[in-house]
Amino acid sequence: MGYKRPVYLLHFEDEQFEGLEIRCRGASIGQVAGLMDLASLAGKEDDFSKEDLESLELLWRVFAGCPVDCNWPHEDQGGNCYVSKIKEWNLEDEDDVLVPADYAGFMAQDLAFQMAVAFSWLDGVLGTPGELGKGLTSGGPSPEVSIPMEALSPALVS
Repeated sequence: MGYKRPVYLLHFEDEQFEGLEIRCRGASIGQVAGLMDLASLAGKEDDFSKEDLESLELLWRVFAGCPVDCNWPHEDQGGNCYVSKIKEWNLEDEDDVLVPADYAGFMAQDLAFQMAVAFSWLDGVLGTPGELGKGLTSGGPSPEVSIPMEALSPALVS
């Protein structure tokens, strides 16, 4: 039995996504490097330039895979199309039908949902730290706090 790369469980801070579970594959270092500039688009949902939209389209393809009729050259993929990073999710439509965890299912969602999911995935892939959790602190006390500061006894000074 060999090693399998980890699957990321996405986390969302917004209450509107409570109960949503999405498990995703990671990205290659080349894909991550190509997506680093997209962090500037987070929270910018109303005023996209043409370049921003092209960057979002690349993010959608890297994250959700390519559509069946994709004709991009994909130099970073050796000419191959992107495969969906979405392994599984529990997203249902208004009729309680499970939405396919693929490019078509992802692209059928509104922009705010797409942005939240894609940026949560980038957070997981890039390893940005989240909260430490209950009972954990940012570390122990500073070393100088725990060093005794009393004057040495005369017998130890010589």
